[in-house]
Amino acid sequence: MGKQPATGRSTRLLLGPELALGQPDDTATPVEWQFIPPLGAGLKHTESESAEITRGGFKKKGLPGPVTGEAFDLATAFSAGRLIEPMVHLMGHLESKTEVETGAFQYVVHHVKQKTHLQSFGGYYDLEPIRRWRMYGIKLQELGWSIGDNNEIPVRAKGQQLHGSELGPGVADVGNAGTYAYTPVVRGPLLDRAGGAIHVQVASTSPLTFRVEQGAAPTWAGPTHEQLYDETGESLFVECRGPDGFDLGIVSGENKDPLEAVFPGRAADHADLAVGDTWTFAPIGGWQLPAATQIATPRMTSAHWRFRIQAQGAPSFSEVKLETGSYTITDAMQRRGGSGSRYAHDLERQAMGGHSCELKRGLVSDYFLDGQQRRTQYTAEHRFEGPQIGTSGTYREGMVLTWPKVGLYEHDAAVANADRVEETIKLEAEDTEDGSPSAIAVITTTRNIDIASWI
Repeated sequence: MGKQPATGRSTRLLLGPELALGQPDDTATPVEWQFIPPLGAGLKHTESESAEITRGGFKKKGLPGPVTGEAFDLATAFSAGRLIEPMVHLMGHLESKTEVETGAFQYVVHHVKQKTHLQSFGGYYDLEPIRRWRMYGIKLQELGWSIGDNNEIPVRAKGQQLHGSELGPGVADVGNAGTYAYTPVVRGPLLDRAGGAIHVQVASTSPLTFRVEQGAAPTWAGPTHEQLYDETGESLFVECRGPDGFDLGIVSGENKDPLEAVFPGRAADHADLAVGDTWTFAPIGGWQLPAATQIATPRMTSAHWRFRIQAQGAPSFSEVKLETGSYTITDAMQRRGGSGSRYAHDLERQAMGGHSCELKRGLVSDYFLDGQQRRTQYTAEHRFEGPQIGTSGTYREGMVLTWPKVGLYEHDAAVANADRVEETIKLEAEDTEDGSPSAIAVITTTRNIDIASWI
């Protein structure tokens, strides 16, 4: 019998919020993303080249290099309900959520430098029937979409991933006496892939220590591991050893890729644990994806897109008819690795990003030509307006992106052919310089999200 390969149709991707970078909130229901190929996710193990010289003239055996996330690359069709989490994550601050009418919810999002809400994602990446992964510490650095003439609008999210594991979520023992709100997380590779399930049990609560064992019948006779915290009070992953005192991960020779565990949260959260509380992590390949939310809000095309602009100080907006366009949100970050692990310990935001767009149409007026010469500063709105929702007809499924101050950074009027001069306009959001947000998104949708874990 031939082997059954993994295919794009059998691939599934689920994403949900994290409590802290690399620590998923297993109490939240993840979202299953309908994606447009190509899809990039997972981890990449690298080999560092040795500088030592060999007698034979070939390369010296390399050293285990950094484990880096594949360039996380997800595309999905433009839909207001689908874009809530990516927009809040990348722009950084959910100013408000309001049920403006029965069944109509409005999310107001500001782009800020210091991110305050939904700072990272965890998830699941299922390459059925070959391998199933948990993903930890996903951050986006770019979100953009291209708008054609009444075609599907693909929204592409790009970022990086911190860590991952073939172990699934922990299942609490029915006899647990504590009231801990979260679930411990175990990540990393297993030295003995066929050794069975992983078990974690609380050994003491002050300080918090725990034991980790692999196999069908844990004895709880092995070494204890103390939960560590960083300087801000967030819990840290701890390397795990089994009852015999040896590493459960792959820590041998020059390689260090340990199995690690953490109890998410802070010391105050851990006060709700009880000695003997136990969780079991099914063996590799022995667990299923959790139940996930399917987002059913309508998709949009250029027919739902309107662009309005006005010069600063002008009495009203002008609506500009466009043929095609693109919109990009960026917020760059840097992988930070080094001590203690082959994996990164942070994906650090570098500086406040930006919002930009490129618009195309036939040259039908000198509005932008004149604006470029005069170095005009504008206010602009991208409006995506779908069907009416709610009870009064006032609200529509969609999103309005407002730039209070806009600069015209490039303008071109090129002769495309005998029948057409094509105008290309490149605009960027500029700093308001008064502390108010320089980019605002208002998302109105029938989708109602519990945002408690974001705040």
